[in-house]
Amino acid sequence: MTDRILSNQIFSLENYKPSDRVNFLFSNLVNYACDPASSITISDSNKDKLCAIAGIAEYEMELDFATKLLESVDKLIKLEDFKYYNNYKSLINLEISNIKTLHPIKKILFLGGGPLPLSAIILARDYGYEVSVLEYDKIAFDHSTDVVDKLYIKNLKILNIDAYDFESYIDYDLVYFAALVSGEYNSRIKLINNIYEHLNQGSVMLCRSAHDARCLLYKNINKKDLIRHPTLEVLPYNDIVNSFLILQK
Repeated sequence: MTDRILSNQIFSLENYKPSDRVNFLFSNLVNYACDPASSITISDSNKDKLCAIAGIAEYEMELDFATKLLESVDKLIKLEDFKYYNNYKSLINLEISNIKTLHPIKKILFLGGGPLPLSAIILARDYGYEVSVLEYDKIAFDHSTDVVDKLYIKNLKILNIDAYDFESYIDYDLVYFAALVSGEYNSRIKLINNIYEHLNQGSVMLCRSAHDARCLLYKNINKKDLIRHPTLEVLPYNDIVNSFLILQK
């Protein structure tokens, strides 16, 4: 299917909660976006609309899985059962392997964890970092807090606070700016630049972005709009969906 066909079918959905139809369409969209031969042929307005819907659908997917995980007994549902678990593992491994060459990491701040803060969980549980997540959405905060408690991850805490109100960026070696941080493009760029100004010298900020047809799924961050030219930009062309920009203070 082309992006035109997929977008029209997705636009016709009544809601974006997981179902056979929703799962089918977004799986096809992910496959299309990650195919190096694919291109964006829809208008900019429809691309932005599709990208926004993809963000809502991902939120609904995380919320649905987090609910099932919390309701499961005897570990019948495990974190590793999440559909894109391996994708996140591969992305984080790529990110950390690049960042470790720039700056030692002990404390990480993650902006925008969602109802299933999978990246933050992997960073805390599998890599052993001390991780804090800023999650302003109350529903996402409640679910993510319960998930972390159920998984007994003691070095991960979820904070229900707006990124603009947070005052301790200087305390972290690495600050993640998630791909699904909400807001219009200019406000997101303003937030990134503001956070960078408050980093400690040598600390690193990683901004998840998207490139090529993957911009149908996630918002692109134009490095020309950033207060500092990125130290590194990584554009995967395998099954890893997100690209990322690394800025060092």
